Amino acid sequence: MKPLPIVLSGLIGIAAGFFAGRSSAPSVPSSPAAVEARADSDFPATLKYAIAVEDTGTRGQILQSLSHNPNANRKELLSAVMEHVPPAERKNAGRAVANGWSQTSPEAALTWVKGISDEKDRLHQTENIARDWIRQDPTTARGWISTSNLPEDIRKRLLK
Repeated sequence: MKPLPIVLSGLIGIAAGFFAGRSSAPSVPSSPAAVEARADSDFPATLKYAIAVEDTGTRGQILQSLSHNPNANRKELLSAVMEHVPPAERKNAGRAVANGWSQTSPEAALTWVKGISDEKDRLHQTENIARDWIRQDPTTARGWISTSNLPEDIRKRLLK
């Protein structure tokens, strides 16, 4: 994962209330590792913070990181993206979530990408997830690929 931009420090200050649970100014995370550590103890507050980040690149990086978190409630994460991320940015936010899940739960990522309406984008994302899955669990991934409804050229490319 790329380091988050320096602007994140300022944006985190804006979201301090999400982490505080109190009115005094708390110590807020200032690095990707700190955001991830906070997610371990309070995933809902961290998700709220991620949605509030205005910079789309930073928000995408945080959402992708959150999708790796074992405390992540996938339904909650998807709902937050769909409800709170501006419509024009949902596609990229969804990609960030799917990319994170492809590393930890390819089946969940594949479920997510089924909802992508643009066929070219859906197939591209599906192929990327399948490629990640092959690296993690070749037998299961190849079984899924061989019985999937992916176009023949994509199946051949993945199974070679």
